[in-house]
Amino acid sequence: MRTKIRTSILNYILLLLTFLVSVEAEKEKDGYQLMSTGETPAEYLKRKVESHEVMVFARSYGKQNEQAKSLLKQISKETSTSVEFLDLDLLKGWDGSLLLLELELETGQWALPNIFIGQKHVGGNDEIDQMHAIGELKEMVRQAGQEL
Repeated sequence: MRTKIRTSILNYILLLLTFLVSVEAEKEKDGYQLMSTGETPAEYLKRKVESHEVMVFARSYGKQNEQAKSLLKQISKETSTSVEFLDLDLLKGWDGSLLLLELELETGQWALPNIFIGQKHVGGNDEIDQMHAIGELKEMVRQAGQEL
C-alpha cells in the first residue's frame, strides 16, 4: 500500500514538474522572456512609444523622476498634449526589470526617467531641462501632439 502511495506521489510530482517546465517554456518567445502582458519587452516598448505623444518611463520616486514628471505635466497642460507616465517599479513581477534592460538596449540609457517625445528618444531629466532652458521643449511637445 505504501509503495502505491509513494508511486502515486512521485507520479504527481513528475506531472507537476512537467507542467511547470511547459509553462516556463511558454513564457519565452524566440528566446526572450515575456512580460505579464504576453509581449516581449521590445514589443511592449514599441507599442507604448508609438501610441503616446510623450512617453515617460520612470520610477515612482526620486528627484530626477519627480522633476521630469512635474515639468512635462506643466507643459502638457499648456500645449494640450497627453503625456503617459509608466513607473517601472510599480509593474507586476519582473516586467519593470525587463523593460529597464530593453530601454538600455534600445536607447543606450540606463538611468530613469527615459523620455520619448513624438516617438523620438530625447534622454532623461537633464536633457529635457536643457531643452526647456533654451525654449525647445514646449515646441517639441506641441509638435508631438499634432503628429499622433
